[in-house]
Amino acid sequence: MSIQNEFHLSTQQRVKLIFHSFLVIGIGLIGGMAWVIALAGYLELWPIPPLAFDLPETKELWRNAHLGPIMNGIFVLAIAGISPFLTLSAKATKALFYLAIIMLWGNTLGYQTAPFTSDRGLGVTGDALNIFCYACFYIAALCALVLVWLGIYGSCRTMSLHKI
Repeated sequence: MSIQNEFHLSTQQRVKLIFHSFLVIGIGLIGGMAWVIALAGYLELWPIPPLAFDLPETKELWRNAHLGPIMNGIFVLAIAGISPFLTLSAKATKALFYLAIIMLWGNTLGYQTAPFTSDRGLGVTGDALNIFCYACFYIAALCALVLVWLGIYGSCRTMSLHKI
């Protein structure tokens, strides 16, 4: 293998991944507010009197709406950070970038819609929102599998090229 076949995410691509990651982490923090409301049944912002909210009684799904986007954001931040150590083809590098964005937003949309669905997005059943949620999770899961494979492949190529 020659050094000429080494491609890495560009600075512009890495910055875009970082930007999308922080957007999604922010959405996860808002999901955390919904989780607190679901747990307590109200929102207390002292000195304002407690505000009652009518949220679906799915505390586990609100926890997921909080933690899921945060964890996915951290995963994509890690991809942006380690990308210089992954030796991939130009095509695989481009795929890494787009798959990371699709996985990030697919999971985020899935986590944010799941509390409002009939079946948590676990199958192609029920209402249209549930089917949308399922599709988001399904596409994101496929992207995540390919991302992990690209990480393994890219790091093996780096080790091989640099005799690590």
